[in-house]
Amino acid sequence: MADLPVDIFISHIFVRLPFKSLLTCKCVCKFWLGLLKDPEFIKMHVKDQSQSHQKFLLGPIIFNIRYRYRNCYRDKDYLAKLDAFNGVFYSVDLEPSSSTAHAMRLQGFSLEDFFINRILGNCNGMICAEVVRKWTTDYYKDRHLLFGNPSTGVYKILPKPIIVVGPQIVGFAFDSSLDDYKFLIVDRISRNPYIYSLKLNSWRIVRRAKYPIKMDNLNNKGFAIDGIIYWLVSSSNTIVWFDLKDEEFGELPLPCDMRNNKLLCSNVIGGSLCIISIFKNNKAQVWSVLKEEENNNNKEKYYWIMLTKVTISAKIFGRVFEIDPLSFLKGGKVLCCLRDFNGSNLVNDMIKYVLIDPKTKKLEDFSIHGICPFLFRDYTFQQQTTYIDTLVSPN
Repeated sequence: MADLPVDIFISHIFVRLPFKSLLTCKCVCKFWLGLLKDPEFIKMHVKDQSQSHQKFLLGPIIFNIRYRYRNCYRDKDYLAKLDAFNGVFYSVDLEPSSSTAHAMRLQGFSLEDFFINRILGNCNGMICAEVVRKWTTDYYKDRHLLFGNPSTGVYKILPKPIIVVGPQIVGFAFDSSLDDYKFLIVDRISRNPYIYSLKLNSWRIVRRAKYPIKMDNLNNKGFAIDGIIYWLVSSSNTIVWFDLKDEEFGELPLPCDMRNNKLLCSNVIGGSLCIISIFKNNKAQVWSVLKEEENNNNKEKYYWIMLTKVTISAKIFGRVFEIDPLSFLKGGKVLCCLRDFNGSNLVNDMIKYVLIDPKTKKLEDFSIHGICPFLFRDYTFQQQTTYIDTLVSPN
């Protein structure tokens, strides 16, 4: 088989294999290992996965539980069992025509010195997470950024920008013009933006970028699309973005006035920014934004499109604190996660997922199987993100 042309291996064989099979192929021989580590193949594989494989990632947030009970007596066996799941992630492969899915445990990260606190974003199968050093007494001093691939278990703890010590706004994306992953931190106190380059392994301040004052009210994570990071600022009825290529901020108005809405959440679905707005009359709207370039001045123009409307029952709506849009399924259905005012998941403290059906304009239950029941205790599953399996490495 070594006599076959390299392009046959790459474009017709390896790129079509399931991810687990690719990991096995890396162990067959040095020739195959070299092909699978080739940057061009990895880019091709990322593109193929992005177009054809819908998944999302679930992970227990151990630091929340550890910090909550730091001054309370807890059973040592319970804490040891909980710590064993630190860095563990589950991948949910979404079947287009099914109302159920099975969760598969991934390689995850072997973290000896840190607890994962929250997932900050994802791009090309890589995630950025905030991690906190174990047994810390100073949260701001001992928090770090982790950049890693949960499918392969390879990760990197990024160096900290020395000046930034207080509350931060964080985002990351892939800059295709430089073939580099870049991370943005905005110090809420000084309002200075800092950019980290994975290639250069260093931080630098971006002095010419004008900080939008509206970002002071920001309280959610950013979403990356084509090298641009987006943040929803519901109190200002706008979306703030930062272009990592041009290193400048900008704003995108929401499709209508949503400042008085009961709930407003956003995510990236199918390569587009998607928002869900719930009004006081229990009516929910799902919007998606399209972007196109104007040939005359090389600028980009945004268009909002309403995908569907749906009514949420008062029984559910009365408890909902957050509704996260996760993915599009067959027939235009939108998979979402609901959480109540305590930050836990609905229905007997279990994870509650629903499908918004644009045809029936109703909510449908969506079940996920295969997750260790122990992790439903204490509301450890509080974050999820869209995801694909790739061979991208942070090193």
